[in-house]
Amino acid sequence: MKSQFLNTNCPITWGGQELWLLPERAVYWPAEKALLVADIHFGKEASFRASQIPIPDGTGRELQRLSQLIRTLECQELIILGDLLHSRRGRSAHWIDQISQWRYQWNSLKWTLIKGNHDQGAGELPSEWKISELEAPALRAGLLLRHIPLEQETEFALAGHLHPKVKLRHGPDQLRLPCFLERGKTLILPAFGTFVDHGLIELQESDKAYLVAGEEVVGLA
Repeated sequence: MKSQFLNTNCPITWGGQELWLLPERAVYWPAEKALLVADIHFGKEASFRASQIPIPDGTGRELQRLSQLIRTLECQELIILGDLLHSRRGRSAHWIDQISQWRYQWNSLKWTLIKGNHDQGAGELPSEWKISELEAPALRAGLLLRHIPLEQETEFALAGHLHPKVKLRHGPDQLRLPCFLERGKTLILPAFGTFVDHGLIELQESDKAYLVAGEEVVGLA
């Protein structure tokens, strides 16, 4: 089933490991049979509703996206590079129960969270989610896994937090696209969550960006 991704993913070698950059704003790690995502921010919509801003809940949509990737790629582990949850204010029995039901369906899947800054203040995770929580950095097969990227990383790392996107210009036209960003020894993932804005970055001379352009990931020359 993985064959359907062969024409849309962008394979790279990072720290000696093959990684697939996916247009779903996720990374597949074949050697670990793991799917990596960052910055889902479950409960962000609920935090807006708590402030009387009528934002519809998108939890089911995000879980469906995860399910499709896990099923198609036959993943054995889901690794979250921080900010699984958004805030304590956004905790709601409705979406917590949705995730609990989803977790029951994927009971054999290993689920690992590298705690992010939002996770720190969002309260304890429900025990029925069966998540292994790790403090950053966590070392896996020679790669450091963290949420907030360091400016001067000494080892090859994967991170989130910045929600990177770049602006493209062509004459009077402009386009802003989320991207995977190679900066120094860190590969920074775009935010997986749909209800998460992406932060416009200025590319440094040594940076390399991989644009999420529709159903493809394209390296920016």
